[in-house]
Amino acid sequence: YLPDAQHFSEHGHGSQINTYIVSVLIGTYLNRKVLLVEPPNDMSTYAGASQFGCPVDAFEAIHMKSPASSSSTASNSWQIKENFPGGLSRLIDHPTWLSGGCPIPCADTYSYDDWVKIATAPTAMSTPISCKESNGRTVNVIATGGGEMRKYFRSKARSNHFIANE
Repeated sequence: YLPDAQHFSEHGHGSQINTYIVSVLIGTYLNRKVLLVEPPNDMSTYAGASQFGCPVDAFEAIHMKSPASSSSTASNSWQIKENFPGGLSRLIDHPTWLSGGCPIPCADTYSYDDWVKIATAPTAMSTPISCKESNGRTVNVIATGGGEMRKYFRSKARSNHFIANE
């Protein structure tokens, strides 16, 4: 599930959380692991690497001092902590039981941008991607997020695949 595509991220917190919940429902329905895939901090278009704000504890000081300078001329600069959550992860503690502890699939052959292109294609929900992991294992992936995933969910709900008739 890729929640942080620029065209969708500006719809607000509630919209992103609702779509995340839909991804969990679809993952459960399809009996698949759900991974939360977000852009690396250096690729985020948001200050502080998240559209959900920038808390003070997201940063760490970089102490810049040359060995030849005196302590009075040392300067501080700030950067986002390497493992501080960005994107939707600032709001959601994505559980391991949902992801199965799986890493991002095929990270050696597919970049974050590749997964975004796949997830936003009109065929995203109907065309799984097979790729080979660095350990040789072949995995089958459905990359999705935003509009195409919501369309898929609505089509299943309308055809009563999710909701049993009483």
